[in-house]
Amino acid sequence: MIMRVTNPIWLITMTDIMALLLCFFVMIFAMGTYEIKKKDAGETPEKLTHAEKTVEIAGPEPLPMAQYNKGADLQYVASIFKKQKAEAPELKNMSIRTAGDRLVLSFPSSFLFEKNSAALSAKAQKTLGIMASLLTSIDNTIQIVGMADASLATNAKGNANWSLSLMRAVSVGQALKSAGYERKIVTQGRGDSLASAKARDSDRRVDIVLLPYDFTSPASKGIIFIP
Repeated sequence: MIMRVTNPIWLITMTDIMALLLCFFVMIFAMGTYEIKKKDAGETPEKLTHAEKTVEIAGPEPLPMAQYNKGADLQYVASIFKKQKAEAPELKNMSIRTAGDRLVLSFPSSFLFEKNSAALSAKAQKTLGIMASLLTSIDNTIQIVGMADASLATNAKGNANWSLSLMRAVSVGQALKSAGYERKIVTQGRGDSLASAKARDSDRRVDIVLLPYDFTSPASKGIIFIP
């Protein structure tokens, strides 16, 4: 007699149900533990959202803003320098003119330097010492601009004129600083960009330009090079 064993379907189904229930409770337990840890650490969803907003708002500290204050009346300043020029022999080589809203005090390079040199002569240093004492009492920012003409041979890059004019402007700025001028100085070399078609002595000069305002900023000390 052959006995036929029936397939216990109910046992397989029960095993599947138990496995599914076990997985379900494990997942519930895991999720519950995570929420407890978050609450213990104080990381509620509200706080996390606030932290994210804080990160978005936070940024680099703003840079200090430069300030422009109105300087002295340049017409009045021009009258002072004209008076000083008439009284001081050291200033006889200085020319005074206005350029728009700026006052320009010019010295020929032949008075300040030897040919093709940026080293100041002794008489030039004495003159710039007087200029420093006069400029110290004026709040206006000054800009020193070196000029050249097209007669100087250029190098392979064509910038010999520019280099010489910049070095001369820097030399004048350093002389003013050494003589006691403590305010900000902007120096610039123009080379022969503003020179006339024919080389003239007036093209070879250094201009001390008084601006109509007083520029102040946290980084305003020393000489600033502007190529």
